[in-house]
Amino acid sequence: MSNSQPKKRNSLETKFSKNNMLVAVRCRPLNQREQSYSPIKTVTIHNREIITISGSKKEKESEYAFDFAFPEQTPQEDIYHFTTEILIEKVLNGFNATVFAYGATGSGKTYTMVGNDNEPGVMIRALNDLFNALNEEKEKKFNVEISYIEVYNEQLKDLLNFNNSENNVEIRNDPQKGTIIQGASLKKVSNSDDAFKLLLLGNRKRSEGITIYNENSSRSHAILQVHVKSQDSVIHLSNQVIFGKFILVDLAGSEKISAISKANSESGSINKSLLALTNCINKLVSNNKSFIPWRDSKLTRILQDSLSGNCRIVMIATISPSLISLEETIYTLQYASRAKNIKVNLRKNVVIEEKFRIGKYDQIIQNLKQEINITKNEIAEKEKLNMSANDISLKNQDNSVDNDYEDFEKLQKEIIQNFEDEIKVKKTIIEKEKEIENIKNEISENEFKLANNPSVNVGVIKQTINKQKNEVINKKTKLAIDYNNQSKLFIKRKTLQKKISTLIEKDKESLPAKNLLSVFKYYITYLENINTEHRKYINICELNRQDKKIKILTDQLQFRDDFILNAGKEIAKNRGTFTYQNPKFQTIDEIELNPYKPKLLKVYSNLNNKLNVGDNQNNDISNKTKT
Repeated sequence: MSNSQPKKRNSLETKFSKNNMLVAVRCRPLNQREQSYSPIKTVTIHNREIITISGSKKEKESEYAFDFAFPEQTPQEDIYHFTTEILIEKVLNGFNATVFAYGATGSGKTYTMVGNDNEPGVMIRALNDLFNALNEEKEKKFNVEISYIEVYNEQLKDLLNFNNSENNVEIRNDPQKGTIIQGASLKKVSNSDDAFKLLLLGNRKRSEGITIYNENSSRSHAILQVHVKSQDSVIHLSNQVIFGKFILVDLAGSEKISAISKANSESGSINKSLLALTNCINKLVSNNKSFIPWRDSKLTRILQDSLSGNCRIVMIATISPSLISLEETIYTLQYASRAKNIKVNLRKNVVIEEKFRIGKYDQIIQNLKQEINITKNEIAEKEKLNMSANDISLKNQDNSVDNDYEDFEKLQKEIIQNFEDEIKVKKTIIEKEKEIENIKNEISENEFKLANNPSVNVGVIKQTINKQKNEVINKKTKLAIDYNNQSKLFIKRKTLQKKISTLIEKDKESLPAKNLLSVFKYYITYLENINTEHRKYINICELNRQDKKIKILTDQLQFRDDFILNAGKEIAKNRGTFTYQNPKFQTIDEIELNPYKPKLLKVYSNLNNKLNVGDNQNNDISNKTKT
């Protein structure tokens, strides 16, 4: 390794140690169409960090600074090395990482992310380096699974589903794994060749369209997710499991509607999802982060975990130096400048995976047997030396030891069996409670649709909600039986605990009694871990539902204020002169205390009367009001 390599490595680590999104800009060469329009270039790059834009008659020359700025002839290898290569180690150590390309159609996004046979892109190189690193790691075992999703016209499509029937793909929130894509194919891969084949087959299923920039333009957002699970090769009783998620995104191009062929109506959906992404980024870098509109688009929901902070995220903005693309280039650079202010707060994804291995307890039992045999041998030696009355008592003691051992062994099996029964019942309860929470989440989603989407069939939605509520009641009724079984096992556990305490009180140095206590404490810790994770899941579900309720109430309050404003305008028309100002936003409690509440109700009543009568009656009311 040359001396320049460590310097490059240190420079990269310095860049990635910042608590902000890393943003790189790549400028591609002029193509033939752009050359024929004008050979003048509008982009100048200085020191691989500063970009100068010139050529606009309306605006002065402007400068933008980024973590990296790559000139036209920069090879694919350098793009990957400076933006993505260092993330492989992060993912293997249990951190999340995301790389996405953003830019106008024809600016080189897909070439940067996917590449071609001669110059593979970021996705191909990342998968290759990932499996090379896994092959070098001997002390851990890994499990790698990938999924490949397309967002097209605000619809999710599984690019790795090679069956004739389309599977139902939905976005869900998981308290441990974050945002997950439920129903998407998750393919297990053991080498880079298998991963490349899946990526190639998935790319063939992507939606394409014709634009004035590109005859085969990607008209969808493609999201490749790589899930890496690792743990030590040597399995212990309690083992750490590390999860890393690597997301690689090729976004569809952002451009003017006129740049799209008229046959392709998906441009509106593309711009909508990119606008939603812009709104989320603007909120994240603003001082007001009270509400971030993740749900405005499928794309932003998928990228919610990446943009929320617990992810090392890299944005590669692609631009053209052509005069014809100047407007799109300036917009892309302004967008990238805002994005680099997004904060990052990385957390390692580690869980404790408990392994129930009866063999461990068999080992404890064998150790106890060895201790008893040693005691027997000592007694036998004393018998040889002196066959006195004391020796006879030692024989009785030998029999007593055997009896004690049998009692300990029996009690230990009883403790283990009771705990395993208790854990089995607890897991059953958790699964059923998760089913109930999922139904509650669906109810919350339906209530949100009912409050925010006037085009839905109200009767059908309400009928669905009632059916879901009845389903929750039925599941809770069945759950009561499991709660009863859990209570019985808990009472039995307390009884066994008292037996252990009694044994220890009789002989505080008794090794079998201490072993029983260790087994008991281990199971107690395991049960507490299960309960803690489950409570965390329930709390997150409840918070998500509360967020939806707050959003519904906020929208209803805003609708009320707009309604009062329109009512005031209607009255102003009838009275000839009327001054009405937009009322201050009030909470429900403030409305109840408002001394003008009767007047507001009267406004509602008058407006409703006007809406329910004909045109002639409206004129009569107008004349009476003027009189």
